Amino acid sequence: MINKRGQIWIETVLYTLIGLALIGLVLSFVMPRINSSKDSLVVEQSVSSLKEINNIINKIWLTPGNKWPISMSIKKGMFSIDSENDVVYFVIDGLSKPYSEVGTLVPFGEVNLLTIKNQKDYSIIASINYSSRINITNNGIDGAIKSLSPAPTPYKITLSSFGDINNDGLFVVDIS
Repeated sequence: MINKRGQIWIETVLYTLIGLALIGLVLSFVMPRINSSKDSLVVEQSVSSLKEINNIINKIWLTPGNKWPISMSIKKGMFSIDSENDVVYFVIDGLSKPYSEVGTLVPFGEVNLLTIKNQKDYSIIASINYSSRINITNNGIDGAIKSLSPAPTPYKITLSSFGDINNDGLFVVDIS
């Protein structure tokens, strides 16, 4: 009787170890695909946010005094407003696979994607350049870079059009 009890415990431990090994094996194949899907979803959401901001800027830039508040969630990456170069962009680091061809600027409508290879992972820069038609300012200041990092609560951003203040042909849109 003592031998049968010991045999049952040994079988239980062996079956448990075999089950855990199978679960580990399945997860080792499935997790990279899940992470890759998450990465591409983050990039697509960032591109979608930039397109939404671009649509609002295209609606308000010709109408001085027009203001448009938006709510923007940032779960991964960094959203930046470069008022010196009149560029709005997202930088997303730590991607497991490239989203587009590495080192090549790929246009998606008005959004441009640039994939950069780091030592162990990839980064994506999704940007819209307004320098040819709009002067982007940040809280009324031209020449500063404002960055928003990931946060659990959405950011409240206001886009305001001031018209052609300097009479230089560039309309001023303030992002605050």
